[in-house]
Amino acid sequence: MAGNHNFFAEGVLVHNCLLIDDPVKGLDDIRTVAQRDKLWEEFLAVATTRLSKNAPIIVIATRWHEDDLPGRIIKAYTETGQRIRVINLPAIAEEDDELGRPPGEALWEWHKPLSFLERQRAIITRDPDQGAWVWDALYQQHPIATEGAVFKPSWFSIVREDQAPDSIAWVNGWDTASSTKTSADFSACATAGFGPDGVFYIRQVRRGRWEMPDLRRRLVESFQDRSVRAHAVERDARGIALQQELKASPTLLRNVTFVAVQLGGKAGMQGDKYVRLQGWQQWLEAGKVKLVEGPWNRDFIDECLRFAPVSDRKQHDDQLDAVSVAWWTLRNKTLFVDRSSTKAVIAKGTLPAWLLAQQRRQLAKERKLIEGTFTEVEEEAA
Repeated sequence: MAGNHNFFAEGVLVHNCLLIDDPVKGLDDIRTVAQRDKLWEEFLAVATTRLSKNAPIIVIATRWHEDDLPGRIIKAYTETGQRIRVINLPAIAEEDDELGRPPGEALWEWHKPLSFLERQRAIITRDPDQGAWVWDALYQQHPIATEGAVFKPSWFSIVREDQAPDSIAWVNGWDTASSTKTSADFSACATAGFGPDGVFYIRQVRRGRWEMPDLRRRLVESFQDRSVRAHAVERDARGIALQQELKASPTLLRNVTFVAVQLGGKAGMQGDKYVRLQGWQQWLEAGKVKLVEGPWNRDFIDECLRFAPVSDRKQHDDQLDAVSVAWWTLRNKTLFVDRSSTKAVIAKGTLPAWLLAQQRRQLAKERKLIEGTFTEVEEEAA
């Protein structure tokens, strides 16, 4: 604090720096909304009113809750376009570490080495309901909702890449944002598919605030992944415009299945966020959805737990929408379904009755549809 001075002006103490160190002792101090509101009111009405012009605010804290004081400060300053910098120092380094540590390196090796932290994580995360929250919040500084309105922490199952069946026919579901401004949604792509074991696997979710040319480039580049059998966007104004743009260059779609899918199954339902994701959300609850291990897992689970069907705050749901696009593409009777994977699942009797009946009726029709799609593209290209 060298060079900083506090002084009195006409009997009023004026500060040119506000330093807040550990404003919360423990979870009991912020467990309720009323407790968090009280701390926020003290920050706004007591602390900040004593600041002078251009005075910095420094908060040093452990993240206890997504709605704790640091969380509210970050949200308020970001949404109002104020200058703010967040320095996150997790116990175990992640990508783009502030200190330049490689991923997996301990923060304080001689005091709390990686072996110690791994033992702590194994013990803490044994609790299916609170374990993931405690580790992510207190050790990694990524607080998530302890009990989501639609999703529960204990529902999520992560498997290694080599544990996902090799025979899965993957689908890329794309959710396209209408703006790239900071407060707008991201665009996202989810790669998912049904395994022969009747499980809905999500291999990867990636997202970014991409302008349309960049989004189009990324979409076209994804066509090179031959393990992905179909690519889909939501059948809305943006998705249809993107589909028409690609059709104008038929060589881009050679031997590629690219469709626009209506979410929700029925007309008029596609605007209901909960209806759009309800299908795979119910499978997740039943233990029939698995995430393939990757650095995207935390952000995706965090978004799921924060999601509320009705909310008075801006919430990002781009990753959920991308998974929903993939889900509805796989189960929609007029779109792509991988026949070999579907037959294997039907043989085991692991799909719900409505999906079994629908897919049995559509197998022959879908074969003709897919072959017709390839033929049409080839004719256009010629």
